[in-house]
Amino acid sequence: MPIPHSPPRISLSSLGISWPLLVGMSVCIGVLLGTTSQTLNDPDTHLHLATGHWIIQHQSVPGVDPFSYTMAGAPWVTHEWLSQCLLAAVYDLAGWSGLVLLTATCFALTLAYLLRFLLGRMPPIYALFFAMLASSAMVTHLHARPHLLAWPILAVWVGSLVQAGERNQSPPWWLLGLMVLWANLHGSFTLGLVLVVPIALEAAQNGPRASRWQTLKSWGIFLCLSLLAAMMTPSGWNGIWFTRHLLNLKYLNGISEWMPASSSSLIPLEFWLAALLGLALTGYLRLPLVRLVLVLGLLHQAVIHGRYISIFGLLTPILIAGPFGTRYLTLSAGQSQASSLDRFFDRLAAPAKPLTVAVAVGLVFMTYLVTAQTGKHVPAPANTPRAAVNAAMQAGATGHVLNSDNFGGYLMSRGIPVFIDGRADLYGDRHTAVYMGAVESNKPEKIQRILDDFQISWTLLSPNSTALLYLNTRADWRKIYEDETAVVHIRQPPP
Repeated sequence: MPIPHSPPRISLSSLGISWPLLVGMSVCIGVLLGTTSQTLNDPDTHLHLATGHWIIQHQSVPGVDPFSYTMAGAPWVTHEWLSQCLLAAVYDLAGWSGLVLLTATCFALTLAYLLRFLLGRMPPIYALFFAMLASSAMVTHLHARPHLLAWPILAVWVGSLVQAGERNQSPPWWLLGLMVLWANLHGSFTLGLVLVVPIALEAAQNGPRASRWQTLKSWGIFLCLSLLAAMMTPSGWNGIWFTRHLLNLKYLNGISEWMPASSSSLIPLEFWLAALLGLALTGYLRLPLVRLVLVLGLLHQAVIHGRYISIFGLLTPILIAGPFGTRYLTLSAGQSQASSLDRFFDRLAAPAKPLTVAVAVGLVFMTYLVTAQTGKHVPAPANTPRAAVNAAMQAGATGHVLNSDNFGGYLMSRGIPVFIDGRADLYGDRHTAVYMGAVESNKPEKIQRILDDFQISWTLLSPNSTALLYLNTRADWRKIYEDETAVVHIRQPPP
């Protein structure tokens, strides 16, 4: 009697699935199925779309402001022009759902690269742990804006430099082409330039003493060429100078994303600090001086500016991966073979098969098609005063508008010249102080001065604006619309 054969066991590894692919696909699908209160909750998304549409329509990058009446003709460094064109093109092709898909894809690619980088330096279970911590920090700034397009580039740039430094090699020259792309996408390229110096110093320190000068020379040449590559933009050297100008603005901390980390956004930092402290106290993490200074510097930036929490979460795993992996191997050298749990995680450490990647991309695209049909991907109502603007137009509102800054991007998309928007670098401290003194103060004389000086004929303000207390008491101003998003007043002609 023949002995029946059991069917062959099919494992995830035999199907060509890997942890980076699994994490990337899960993140993509999760963002598409989740709420858009995060991805489409930023008022500057409207701003970037309006700028991208302007560039595409005029086939040129503006050097002066074309959107406001308060700064019309003033010099403007359009340092994110390429990202804005891409965002506008995706929006025209696929609407808000397309922007969510683009956001999800950039987030997934960044995490997939990070995880692949970590898997080359530590056991998979720890790589997944650090990738999870990175994800929790990055999600705090998960908006459909140009910085998302720069996340994968930032990860690849720093990861490639760190790898070259650890191997005592010169930086890969193909990164120069990546820098040209990065400089035209987002201003964070200046961080990439700054990071070349400490990584170069560490590479020289770790290499043979006889070749240290040669190492510094090769990295110095790379830095100089990177600076030249960064100036291959419509803004030239002004693109590099832009970051310094922005960080020197006095009223920068009045913008929500530039404020110090709040209680809710501090949670990912608490997770990271607990993990780093625990690893250090148990002897599993000892950072060289340069890496320690870099991590502490990123932590400082994340605390004083909440928007940098995502950068801290992304770059910290790359900086600690090598020291942690080396220390882990040293401490576990005398231990017995890996546990069953370790063996389970090890099965998906190899790169994914091309066919499996294609199937995963297909699943993500199918999810996008389904969610796009539901109409769930819409911008946050709090930043989209469509009904209020329509009511103002129907009531005959013309002339200069005094608007809350979070409505500036939407007004730009409607072709209405604005008083202010999210471009703090353009308006500067002086104009921002005038705006805050009128809209966010309770001093009637300041409000009346701004109404007269700028010849304001109608207002579009958030319901929590203190200026409404003044407007509601004035006979020469009539409220013609109010909802939970915005309030509209129109100046009445004198009797």
